[in-house]
Amino acid sequence: MLTIFSHFYNEEYLLPWWLEHHKKIASHGIMIDYDSTDKSVEIIKDICPTWEIIKTKNGMFQHIDCDNEVRDLERLYQGYKLALNTTEFLVGNLQASLQYTPESLNIKSYVMCDKFHHLPCYPEYSVPLVDQCHHGFFKTAYRPSRVMHRKSTYDYTPGRHSYEIDTELLAVCWYGWAPWNEHTMQRKLQIGPRIPKEQLVLGHGRQHDCDINLLTQQFEYHASISYDLGPMIRMLQSYGKGE
Repeated sequence: MLTIFSHFYNEEYLLPWWLEHHKKIASHGIMIDYDSTDKSVEIIKDICPTWEIIKTKNGMFQHIDCDNEVRDLERLYQGYKLALNTTEFLVGNLQASLQYTPESLNIKSYVMCDKFHHLPCYPEYSVPLVDQCHHGFFKTAYRPSRVMHRKSTYDYTPGRHSYEIDTELLAVCWYGWAPWNEHTMQRKLQIGPRIPKEQLVLGHGRQHDCDINLLTQQFEYHASISYDLGPMIRMLQSYGKGE
């Protein structure tokens, strides 16, 4: 049994892919709504009608409050738990990774970023996103691991991350820079204003404090070091299907 916990705020663009992907993996989902004003809630109810939608207690994206909210919710559920953002797609062989019933697993994260010759990128909802946007790179310091565990809760580092890797049978694909189009740009730009200034001063969430010019510069750098992760993703996905 795996329960996924995820915050969301105006995620109607990515949610159809994310929900279709994870409803085949997780037995349940806890979706924490940060006062979305788009169709996010309706999309969740349509694609995953049995999943729970909980209104956040927080007014801002203050990382300590976000982390504590997940911890409080985790204590209410049994089995394995995994905190993901709606930009993060879990791929691989879940059953094989858990066959020795570990207390926790630290899962490698890959940064997904389109290449220049793919722009603008407008993938189709009828095809899994991991099959359409599969360029990126691995860099631990840039995107730390995610933790799957079956404890009451977990002592996460800020952002609910870890800096260890325990398995090569699973991976998290973080769509921070893909699909690169106006929808993804708007999603990234909407987060900054909801992060407390005192948190930004301390360096937490600083990656979200940017404008369109800085965002474009960052994308161009990431695109220059991205390569095709398709073979790796297909291998992990085939393991997941028992092939």
